Amino acid sequence: MSQFKSLSRRQMMSLLSVAASLPIVSRPVVLSSAKSDVKDRLSGVMIFAMTPMLMRNGKAEVDLEGVATNMKSFAAQRDPFSVAVCGGSGEFYELTEEERRRALAAAAREKGNRLLLGGVGGDTTKATVASAQAAEEAGADVLLLMPSEVIARKGEAVLLNLYLEVAKSVSIGVIGFS
Repeated sequence: MSQFKSLSRRQMMSLLSVAASLPIVSRPVVLSSAKSDVKDRLSGVMIFAMTPMLMRNGKAEVDLEGVATNMKSFAAQRDPFSVAVCGGSGEFYELTEEERRRALAAAAREKGNRLLLGGVGGDTTKATVASAQAAEEAGADVLLLMPSEVIARKGEAVLLNLYLEVAKSVSIGVIGFS
């Protein structure tokens, strides 16, 4: 294990995502501004997909082909479920906004009739709104809003305001995740 101590969290995720891509199941906390067909489809199991990573020249980067391959596999299943990409298990906090947008776009191209949840967030309301709008443009059906610790420390009133501002800024559903 000592050989892993010098690896960054991102490099470790890259190594782990090769073998440890088991889905994690969760339930929504808050749902707002979703169209009724989305609300009806948001039932049952929610798969929180890990983000596949590749090591290139000693640097971990998102494996967009792997994201697409995983989504094709999920879309081919018969059971009803939705898939969250770039969520808490998808290394949301370790990815840049551009990496999240590209991963969501890759997943959206292959999702079929699956409901795609996209992880969004930021350290300010403005940054979170921009993240939400980018995820919607990339093809997310619903947003999984994961407030940063900076915002969460400010209390429930600030969190509620954040959720409402994001919900007003997009035309898709928003799930507050904490």
